[in-house]
Amino acid sequence: MTDESLIHSKQNQDVMKNEDSKRSREKRLFVPLTDIYESDDVINIVASMPGIDENSVEVTVENDIISVYGKVAEQKPSGMKLIYSEYVIGDYQRSFEIGDSIDKENISASVKNGELHVVLPKSAQARTRVIHVNVA
Repeated sequence: MTDESLIHSKQNQDVMKNEDSKRSREKRLFVPLTDIYESDDVINIVASMPGIDENSVEVTVENDIISVYGKVAEQKPSGMKLIYSEYVIGDYQRSFEIGDSIDKENISASVKNGELHVVLPKSAQARTRVIHVNVA
């Protein structure tokens, strides 16, 4: 389980309305479903953001907050009009609080098939070390 001092979700809502955000778009703003994995050296955030690509996603770090934002373009088939819809188009936004144990200068991100992967390397002080015990 991830150490709460390393990363903490900043949002609890499933869906936020546009008036709750700082963005000026009139679409809905969704909180992406996210899984967080941890090893001795890194924490990986995997966020499901269908419809995004590397040109429509933004990852920012400010102080101890990492934020992800994905902008989804509405796509309509050429020459057709929508008469019924169950799929809601919206952008994605989520923020996490990260502790001092994260090496903020070496955070990286990639996107593939609508999944955003953010790699948070742990600083040397936060990594698990095995201490060799000598005979006294």
